[in-house]
Amino acid sequence: MKKLIYLIPVLILIIGAIYFFTRKKFEEYKRHASPDGQYVLVVYVQKEMYAIGFSSQQSHKSAYVALEDKNGKVLVKPGLFRSCEFSLGDFGAEWLMDENKVYYTKFDYIDLSTMEMSCN
Repeated sequence: MKKLIYLIPVLILIIGAIYFFTRKKFEEYKRHASPDGQYVLVVYVQKEMYAIGFSSQQSHKSAYVALEDKNGKVLVKPGLFRSCEFSLGDFGAEWLMDENKVYYTKFDYIDLSTMEMSCN
């Protein structure tokens, strides 16, 4: 029984370390301000694993967005288990202020009234 008490925290540490070192790393790519200047849509792309890369591969990188207010406070970002990642080539910021939505891909959007992210 005592061995089990020590084994559980060790397993949790090992799983946490594996997750930390194998997760994708992202860096800021672009910022898109809303027409009224109240919000900023920030695009993050996956970092290069290798120094060599071709510009034609840029559109295939994984990306995600976060919504900030004009002061830089993060209002909406993807969760831990729902990453809302997309291919950078699919990105297109479209602010529909009359609907209180900002589309960042053809089907994925952030609802500005509820501050919730809808992604497929």
